[in-house]
Amino acid sequence: QLINVFFQEWAPLFPILHRPTFLNTYTKYVADSEGCEDQHSIAQLNLLFCIAAQSMDGNKPYVETFERQWRGALEAVLGENTLATLQCLVLAQLNCIAAADYIKLQHYKNLAINLSHYLSLHESQNRLSLNTLTIETRKKVFWTLYTVDCFSAALLGLPKLLKDEDISTEYPVDIDDENVSKKGFQPTLPGESTRLANALALFRGSRILAKVLEVLYPASQPYDLSLLKMGSLNEELNKWLNSLPPHLRLQFAQDKPSTKIIGSRSPFLSLAYEYIRTLIHRPAVGSSLGSKASSSIVALADSSKHIIQIIQLLEERRMSFSFCLNKDELLLLSGFGLLFQGLDLNRKGKLMQDSQRLVWSVIAMLERNGALGAAAFKSVACAMISVDRSPRSGPSVKNGLSPRRKSDSNMRPPPSKSKLGRKQQSPAMTCRFSTGNIHTVKRGGNSGRGAKNPTEKSGNSQIVRSNGQVDGSAGMLHPTQPSELEQTPTGSSAIANNGQLPQHWHCAFG
Repeated sequence: QLINVFFQEWAPLFPILHRPTFLNTYTKYVADSEGCEDQHSIAQLNLLFCIAAQSMDGNKPYVETFERQWRGALEAVLGENTLATLQCLVLAQLNCIAAADYIKLQHYKNLAINLSHYLSLHESQNRLSLNTLTIETRKKVFWTLYTVDCFSAALLGLPKLLKDEDISTEYPVDIDDENVSKKGFQPTLPGESTRLANALALFRGSRILAKVLEVLYPASQPYDLSLLKMGSLNEELNKWLNSLPPHLRLQFAQDKPSTKIIGSRSPFLSLAYEYIRTLIHRPAVGSSLGSKASSSIVALADSSKHIIQIIQLLEERRMSFSFCLNKDELLLLSGFGLLFQGLDLNRKGKLMQDSQRLVWSVIAMLERNGALGAAAFKSVACAMISVDRSPRSGPSVKNGLSPRRKSDSNMRPPPSKSKLGRKQQSPAMTCRFSTGNIHTVKRGGNSGRGAKNPTEKSGNSQIVRSNGQVDGSAGMLHPTQPSELEQTPTGSSAIANNGQLPQHWHCAFG
């Protein structure tokens, strides 16, 4: 069951392993598990089991056993500079993201990037005199590593390590594993859609994310941020979404997932789009632009709402969260995106009521998952909105392995006027929503992060200067910077008892 979950739900987006080769290895392992001495095979098997188990409800008891097995096997092969070792390291990064183990994530990421350069995966592969299967596997592993590098950079608030100017690797050929062998490609039916098309679409979307991180969240200091650049990146992102074939695109109708037939991986491509869109607009939110930032506030809340709805859709369809972002932290950030928009909304208005229902859903999912920041987020939310009813509980899961998901099949989604100005909010509500949520960035070298002038004009674009401390990285979660929430507007403590945010969650907004 775990193998089916991985290759049906993870592999279409992250084609790290060649399916026929892996299944052959698994057959040999089952026939003689005690006699298996290949540490690469042991590491890959248990990493696959661990990733699939972590992404499925009800399978957490098995994770510890799998993790103990793959960590020992991986440590035994780290000294071998081979493609099989790199495959293990990329799988290990996906596992660490799902488990929110960001210290190990950075460790395996650094090792993987160095090994990738050693193997020259960033260079053109078609010029190499290798067999077809090896060349295509090298391409798939590299672009999966590139994708994980981009999304983990945004997640950790650190610069991505692979530089686009150094990359000349071709994209893999759009042919599924079953039709790729050492001798070449097997003929396929013309016009037939492939599972690899999902990964190719995500690879191209990751190139846009890389530009967003480089332009809007550069590591160099100082730098300026313009609305013109934000608009250009947003337009490029929209072109990528519109270029997706219909079966890879999740349509929204009336702000809800449409009832049209969709492919099983389309929700994650839409999730990637909405996440990148929040990164584009976050710098303008909370800035001194005033009314000029209103469109970014609306865009941030709109994407946050869609992210929550997509996660709800996945839970309703009993699909695993098979993506290179942490589910709980994505829910937390999306919840704060809705709360930020609610600062200036009429509490009795329809838009605010809709946001309240979604925030309630976020709280329920965080509590059900046992997320560390659930209590803290609930305290902040209750200080801002009226929480008068509990949302529907999620799908129940029996003990042991959860039922197999029908991932390859199509699925249908289920059918007083007082304003709270930002100046009225407490410090808890005016903490930074993210490091991208800046007025604009202008940082000095070793002089720290100082305050700058509010705004300036530069050419045809509006340049916004920072008037507070900023961190130029794109990430929302900083392992070394705890957040502090002070008093709520009602005067009560925003964090009570065990409601402290975990140290690696540096939430900020405003």
